[in-house]
Amino acid sequence: MIGLARETVGLGLAASEFHSRFYGDGTHPSVIVTIPPEVNLGDSEKEYKERLKMTISGLKNAHGVAVFANGETANRLTMPLKDAQFVESTQANDMKICGFYHVPPHKAALFSKNTNRNNMEQENQSYVDSCLIHWTTRWEQAISHQLLTPEERRDGLFFEFNLSGLLKGDTEARGEFYKTLFNMGYPLNRILAKENENPVEGGDEGYIQLNMIPISKSGDLADKQIEGGNDNEGASVRRFAEKRSLLVRDRLARQYHPLFLRAAEKIVNRERLAVKREIGKQEKERAKSDMETWLNNFYRALPEYIKTEIGPVFQSFARAVADASAEEIGVDLDESEIARFTGDYIERYAQRHAGGSLGQLTAILRDKEKELSDLEVRVDEWGETRAEKIATNETVRGSNAIFQLAAFSAGLGTFWRIRGAKTCPYCKELNGRRVRSGESFVNDGDELNPEGGTGPMKIRGIKSHPPLHQGCDCYLSV
Repeated sequence: MIGLARETVGLGLAASEFHSRFYGDGTHPSVIVTIPPEVNLGDSEKEYKERLKMTISGLKNAHGVAVFANGETANRLTMPLKDAQFVESTQANDMKICGFYHVPPHKAALFSKNTNRNNMEQENQSYVDSCLIHWTTRWEQAISHQLLTPEERRDGLFFEFNLSGLLKGDTEARGEFYKTLFNMGYPLNRILAKENENPVEGGDEGYIQLNMIPISKSGDLADKQIEGGNDNEGASVRRFAEKRSLLVRDRLARQYHPLFLRAAEKIVNRERLAVKREIGKQEKERAKSDMETWLNNFYRALPEYIKTEIGPVFQSFARAVADASAEEIGVDLDESEIARFTGDYIERYAQRHAGGSLGQLTAILRDKEKELSDLEVRVDEWGETRAEKIATNETVRGSNAIFQLAAFSAGLGTFWRIRGAKTCPYCKELNGRRVRSGESFVNDGDELNPEGGTGPMKIRGIKSHPPLHQGCDCYLSV
């Protein structure tokens, strides 16, 4: 193999030298000059040949006119490059050299009729697999051995060349490839990383087609079959459609949860800092009555700030859930109806949030055994846990409220559904109940006292859709 490589390189050098001499002699490989018999050069023959060569050879004398003074005649003998197959032999030689190193010819600017952009990606793959990988593996091993300690290597650290950039196809091909990966559950941020793009929030989670589920989750769905009601013809179809709808709403809830959380954190922090600042002003006088006045004024103005922060998030979330719900139910929702419902919902939430906060703090103030410092303890507790509770509750509440709007718009009723056997007894008490537009599952002041519960649950407010309580993950179906 080494001998063959040596001969190939030697042939290439010989061809190159021939090429140089060919043009160095003015593209005249040889010339025969006939001297008349009566001319005797004698000792000047060598000098005559040199002068003759300078006259008729060389690139600068190409296409020139040679003048002979002694009656000589010149006959040119040529061998065209085509006859010598110079181009073909040179290219064949170059191809052999590329072959020794497993380098695709197009990498050495050797193009043939079989080379086109349609198979360039395969050529690049071959280049990486057959040529580069052998060298990069050696370099990786050498670098890892020389720059990493044994402990670092045992911990799994290593060096690796990223060759993926060499394997990128054209824009359309990459788009189709990434689309396929995404549909198979490949996280968006990993796709963006392949294009050297910055990650996006929520892009680390993979998604699947709605008519497909992971094998590992198939048992969960079996455990979470809808309870209540007798199975009959078409029930399995309805159950599948219901699960499909729930997957969509759950996915949207996960996507919007960070946005709700961020808005809730701003609201809670505004409350916490304002209350603690006012406590610092009044704590010396222990003026509970002045503090209550301040709280009333503060929470009277807070709803506008709440709507500013959480309103845009809920509007976007509601639009996404409305589109998915309308598609499932088969109804065209009126845009003005969605806007009106969303505005009312945001207003109710802002009032509910401010009223709940004011109620808790006022109750502490009116407790004779409590001090102003107890207010500080309460708002600090809010800072630790309340934003997460708000984000979780409002994604459940908002999703079910919008779904119910779509169902009522189609003239359908909604069923209260639980997710599995481990659901709390109070939610199980409502499982399977149906309401129509204008009705509610439980009313303000009602009590739920199911078997297995810890006692009666008194309902505060009208419950026309989940959640029933903090942490409830029940949902509606049609």
